[in-house]
Amino acid sequence: MNLLDRAVKMVAKLDEPEDQNYVKKHALEQAKAHGVGVREAATRVFSNASGSYCSNISLAVENSSWNDEKQLQDMYLSRKSFAFDGDAPGAGMTEKRKVFEMALSTAEATFQNLDSSEISLTDVSHYFDSDPTNLVQNLRKDGKKPNAYVADTTTANAQVRTLAETVRLDARTKLLNPKWYEGMMSTGYEMNLLDRAVKMVAKLDEPEDQNYVKKHALEQAKAHGVGVREAATRVFSNASGSYCSNISLAVENSSWNDEKQLQDMYLSRKSFAFDGDAPGAGMTEKRKVFEMALSTAEATFQNLDSSEISLTDVSHYFDSDPTNLVQNLRKDGKKPNAYVADTTTANAQVRTLAETVRLDARTKLLNPKWYEGMMSTGYEVFMKLRRGLLIQLGGVQLLAKLIIGCMKKPTRLSFQMRIC
Repeated sequence: MNLLDRAVKMVAKLDEPEDQNYVKKHALEQAKAHGVGVREAATRVFSNASGSYCSNISLAVENSSWNDEKQLQDMYLSRKSFAFDGDAPGAGMTEKRKVFEMALSTAEATFQNLDSSEISLTDVSHYFDSDPTNLVQNLRKDGKKPNAYVADTTTANAQVRTLAETVRLDARTKLLNPKWYEGMMSTGYEMNLLDRAVKMVAKLDEPEDQNYVKKHALEQAKAHGVGVREAATRVFSNASGSYCSNISLAVENSSWNDEKQLQDMYLSRKSFAFDGDAPGAGMTEKRKVFEMALSTAEATFQNLDSSEISLTDVSHYFDSDPTNLVQNLRKDGKKPNAYVADTTTANAQVRTLAETVRLDARTKLLNPKWYEGMMSTGYEVFMKLRRGLLIQLGGVQLLAKLIIGCMKKPTRLSFQMRIC
């Protein structure tokens, strides 16, 4: 991202006529109008603050917690105006709302890419959440609405369509297709199918020592005075339209007091159940049942969902990991085994969390060729590595156990101390 920022700024400085170089043209105009340098006015690479995600517009719309479009646009600008800065490698992302507004005010088009073959534009809210089309229209002096495009690069036959065409395609193939929506309503989609499957297992005529789903469901139903099918609920997530537990944000911003506060945050955000007994009713908060289910877990499991990023590259693996929470909910205080699967290649592997962290450390974080290459390109290496080591791994003690054991040379220890 910092390399891309530097490339855009180099284009803005090229010795070319302004009518052939619109980056330069707009940067010069905006620098003059707003009293900033040309290189700053040429900033074009923005995102959320480190560790943050989405604009929260979808949540506001879904919960009707907004008054007018300006409020939604202010929300977008305040969340998405953090710039990558190739002129200050290692300094992290900086809020540059004025520059962000300047850049948007001259946009002729908006563009998004469908990033999964399993979900489409209307399956999740984050495409809507990230779309700045209406915002750009309101920022433009002429009030012209930019062209909105969506790319589908999930197959070899890549397609770029307008937003309207993409919505119509979704509507024809799914939302207005009787076979699709009748099938969805009859099955409750795959999560509700999974919920129904688990509850069927809990009702099987089998000895409890051979069916732990049944054993735990019966015990929990008796202990908490609920039905067996409710006690057998095992498929939980965020509320519809919500994302993550927000633990990574709390840790990174030091906005927490003790581990119990983080665990309460996880439970309050992740305790919404899919219910195969009520297809189409939406997700319902069932925190008590969620805690019951976690209290008997012997293992936790996550899957690496991209070949481009690893466990320590982003915070959402840490954010979603319930290992410490399970340990505190278990009566015996036993820490569950934590596993991570890497199915991004044909050679699928399942490793323990510790093994996965050590693998990341050896191949990247403690690899001089990797981190020296990162620093030479101007990437935000210091913030990235510090967050990857301290936040992702959950503290200095775990850092010492998992990382120092991997070190082969004293120079790497000095690098580690310098980064942290």
